[in-house]
Amino acid sequence: MDIERTLKEAPLAIFDFDGTIFNIEVNWASVYEALSMTGREHDHIGGFTSLRSAYEWAGSVYRVKERLIEIQNEYEEEGIPQREEVVQGVLASKWRLSRGLDCAILSLNTSYTLDRVIGHWGFYPMISIDKVTRPKPDPEGVDIILKAHMKGSKEAVFIGNSDIDRECAARAAVEFIHIDDIKEEWFI
Repeated sequence: MDIERTLKEAPLAIFDFDGTIFNIEVNWASVYEALSMTGREHDHIGGFTSLRSAYEWAGSVYRVKERLIEIQNEYEEEGIPQREEVVQGVLASKWRLSRGLDCAILSLNTSYTLDRVIGHWGFYPMISIDKVTRPKPDPEGVDIILKAHMKGSKEAVFIGNSDIDRECAARAAVEFIHIDDIKEEWFI
């Protein structure tokens, strides 16, 4: 695969956010502990070690998802001021957006965080953990984005930084590009 060409010519580019466009400083162990405490308050046995497990459980308990979002927002809010750009992700997304090429976001961060940090950039849609019933690596978010752009899976590329992103792309039959394989000089 010619990564540069794929990235520049794909009709639709789906970007992960944290670790792909920005690094947000979040103490995820503390987030999981706070989510686990909420779970225990609602008779959930055991703790959560991932956002996915917490949100999947919350989908079956009345109004708990809203509380999980509040908790995650609090911790992400603390990390927003210390965020750092992932240079190649910023360059690639801004290059595409400046040329009117379709770009979307699929993130495990909350819509609050996405709106605060990149809400004005022009990504459409921005699908966050609070906008899906089944978070990544489930392909639900990719499916929503593909439908919003009236594109098929072969017309999109997913740019991410994790095994979760890679698995999500594979489940959605979308080509995957790891952020570390993108070169800054392609966009300068």
